[in-house]
Amino acid sequence: MRKKQVWAILLVCVLLVFSLTACNGGSADVTKLDPDALLKEVLQKMNDTQSCSALVSLVFDATTTDENGVPLRISIDADATISAIMKPSIKEKLDINIVADVNGEKLNIKIQMYLVEENGQMKVYLDIDAPSAANEEMMKSMPFKNGDTLGSVEESTADTDMNTAIDYLSNPEIIGLETVDGKETIHMQANLDTQKIIKEAQVSEQESMTAENAAALNLALRMLGHIQLNIWMDATTHDPVKAEVDLGDQLDSILEILMPLMEMESEGAGVRINEIGLKLTLSDFNAVQDFEVPVGLKASKGTKSQT
Repeated sequence: MRKKQVWAILLVCVLLVFSLTACNGGSADVTKLDPDALLKEVLQKMNDTQSCSALVSLVFDATTTDENGVPLRISIDADATISAIMKPSIKEKLDINIVADVNGEKLNIKIQMYLVEENGQMKVYLDIDAPSAANEEMMKSMPFKNGDTLGSVEESTADTDMNTAIDYLSNPEIIGLETVDGKETIHMQANLDTQKIIKEAQVSEQESMTAENAAALNLALRMLGHIQLNIWMDATTHDPVKAEVDLGDQLDSILEILMPLMEMESEGAGVRINEIGLKLTLSDFNAVQDFEVPVGLKASKGTKSQT
C-alpha cells in the first residue's frame, strides 16, 4: 500500500470524526439543543483535534464448494486499529489482525505499520507476522521497504477545512442521554449523503474515471443509500467521546440484490454469504498516547521485515 493510500484511510477517519459529532455549550437538557447548531459547533472544535483512534472491524462468512463439489466454509474476522497523532508532528500506527478459517483450518496474520514524520518527510516501517508461505507472498507484494520515504509531509496531507463536512450531513437528530465508558453523553444521529460525495468525486476524477466505472460506483452508492452516523459527546463539555458507522444493514441489502447474480455466475456452485459486517468506530479524541517506532523495527531499515 502506498503512502497516499494509507494516509487517505486516515483522512477518511478524521473526516468522519469531524462529521460525526455534534455539540453545543453546557446544558444536559437535550430538549433545548439545536441539532444543526450542535453539528456546526463541534466541527469547529474538531479542527483543533490533535489525536484520535479508529477501529475498523470486518466479519465475513460464506459457504461454497471446491472444484470437486466438496463444501467449503470460509470465514474472515479482521480488525484494524489506527492510532493517529496530528500535532506537533504526524505519527500513525496501524495494527491489523486477521483470522481466516477454511473448514476449521485457521490462518492468523498480524501486520503492524508505522508512518512517521522525520525531517519533513513521511517514513514507513512495517512488520508482518504470518506463516512463512503467506509471509513471503505478502512481503513480495509490498511496494516499499522499512524506512522508505513516501513523500513530503505537504504531499501526504490535505489542507482541508473540516467545517465543510457539514455539507455532506443531513437530518441531524438528538436521540437522548446515554452513558458511554462511564461518562454521561448526548447521543446524536445524522445521515451521510453518499450521492453528493460521489457526484463531487466524479467531477474531480472526470479525466481518470471511465464511464463504466462511474456508473458502477454510482450504482453501488445508490444501493448503500444514506449512511447513518451515530455520535456520542460529553453531556457537559460536548467534547466527542465516540462515533460509529455500521454498514451491516446496507451490506445485507446489497447481498439480497447480488446473491441471485452470484449464484448464476457460479453456475450452481452454491455460493452463499452467511454473514457480512463492516463497522468503523472512532474514539480517543485528543487522548492517544504517544508512541515510537520499535528500535528493532528501525534497525531493520532497508529490508522488508518479517517475524
